[in-house]
Amino acid sequence: MNEQFSIRGRIASGYALVLGVAVAGAAVGLLVGNSYQKQALAALQQTTAERALLSDLQVRILYNHPTKQLSPYLGNPGRFRLEIAALLERIATVQTLLAKRKALAVTSEQGADKKQQELGRLLLEFEVIAEQFHARAEAFALAMDDLDQMPESVAKQELLTFVQSSEFANFIEFPTQLIIFSAHLEEQEQLAAVALQQASILRMQIIVASLMLSVAIAALIALYTSKLIVQPLEKVISVAQQVTKENNFDLQVPTTGAGDMGRLATALNQLIRQVRLLLQQLGQKNADLSKALKQVNEQQVQLVQSEKMSSLGQLVAGVAHEINNPMNFIQGNLAHVQTYAEDLLALLAHYQTQYPNPSSEIQIKADAIDIKFIQADLPKILTSMEVGTDRIDQIVRSLRNFSRMDEATAKQVDLHEGIDSTLMILKQHLCDIEVIKRYGALPIVDCYPGQLNQVFMNVLANAIDALTDHSPEETTPHQITIRTSSSPDGKWVAVAIADNGPGIPDEIQHRIFDPFFTTKAVGKGTGLGMSISYQIITEKHGGILTCHSEPGQGTEFIIQVPTTQIADPKAVELTAV
Repeated sequence: MNEQFSIRGRIASGYALVLGVAVAGAAVGLLVGNSYQKQALAALQQTTAERALLSDLQVRILYNHPTKQLSPYLGNPGRFRLEIAALLERIATVQTLLAKRKALAVTSEQGADKKQQELGRLLLEFEVIAEQFHARAEAFALAMDDLDQMPESVAKQELLTFVQSSEFANFIEFPTQLIIFSAHLEEQEQLAAVALQQASILRMQIIVASLMLSVAIAALIALYTSKLIVQPLEKVISVAQQVTKENNFDLQVPTTGAGDMGRLATALNQLIRQVRLLLQQLGQKNADLSKALKQVNEQQVQLVQSEKMSSLGQLVAGVAHEINNPMNFIQGNLAHVQTYAEDLLALLAHYQTQYPNPSSEIQIKADAIDIKFIQADLPKILTSMEVGTDRIDQIVRSLRNFSRMDEATAKQVDLHEGIDSTLMILKQHLCDIEVIKRYGALPIVDCYPGQLNQVFMNVLANAIDALTDHSPEETTPHQITIRTSSSPDGKWVAVAIADNGPGIPDEIQHRIFDPFFTTKAVGKGTGLGMSISYQIITEKHGGILTCHSEPGQGTEFIIQVPTTQIADPKAVELTAV
């Protein structure tokens, strides 16, 4: 036997022995104690049941005295018949109790003493007496059936004959014979209770003795095995404590043998070396964390800048609102100005037709202001003013439609308006890019329009950046395709924004929605646009935002949102359109 068996094997054998002794002792104690306890409990239950039946039987027999129960109702035939029926029912109850006692006696004949056997024979005799009395009572009931036509003296005589009959005497006198048995059963019940208590004590003593024996054996085995384990372990513990106290991870435990202690020493030595290596790595990690902290601070600055831009969006919305008021005034009066100018020019032309040769003073004034140029240029000026105000109105409406920062609750909107407003904002960046709109029939969508417009802005801005930095083939111009559609059941809408740019490399596609991840140059992107967009679509609207891209084939983002918002967007079962 090697060291491995002497430690592991003996420990296992010792504890197996302890466990076996404990289980065996407890099992023996339980079996023996339970056997005694079960016998005592059965005897107690048997005696208690017999005594209860006997007591009940005595009470019910004594209660069947027809003289007291029937004689007061001889003058009331209806009530008399009811009392006779009740008497028969009570006799039947006595017979039922006798049957129960007979069945109970069958289960306990082997353990019955002489008194109980004598009681059983006596009850068998009384069973015959009860049957005879029941038959005599039925005959009496039949004889008294015509009580209402029977003279009172005859009725009393019938009742007296019934009460003085031998069947009645035998039935009524029987309880006096049961008194001695009642006392005996009570004594037997007390003895059975004492036996049950003694059986419980004996059962506990056996169990406690077996457990104490198991503890004693376990203590002996522990003393034996400790000699085999403690000494080698003390060497290992000493080195471990020294390493912990001095932080000296160059210490090693001397290994002797190839058993358990040898393997434990080897494992501790490996652990010490591993801790030393981890400490070196931890120093490197601390340096990396310092560098990462610096990057986080930079990102924080970028987030502050993003908040500034959000505030700027609110300011733009306010400015657009302020511009809109005078623009409404200008647009409202421009039509009148154009009408007045047309009327004045028509009047001037009519005047020139009627008076082709004006005075020299009028002619000098007309030449000074170049009346012919004004007649030709004034309509053009008014037309260009109308075009300009329309353009300003479009810009204002686009700004208001895009920002919608004041809408904190969901609104029912047309997504096409939001897309068009976003394109209007980005128009100056779309000079060399062809935008292809393939709008489908969309239902009104219950959403947060300002946030959805922010998503459209982020996706379109990324597409513009991708196309701006990419030089397509001569035959393929820069293109952004916007497709909209709805699900057959009308519960979902989809907006697909695709570009024919360079695409996204496979190795970074899974990171495009991660916060602070960007492939743009420093200062050109924060890496938050797509992360925020993903949060707006999935968490705020309970929708889906997916990206499909192949290098050299362009990129397509698909935005899917439900047409109706629910209380918990995360509970929505996402189904692609």
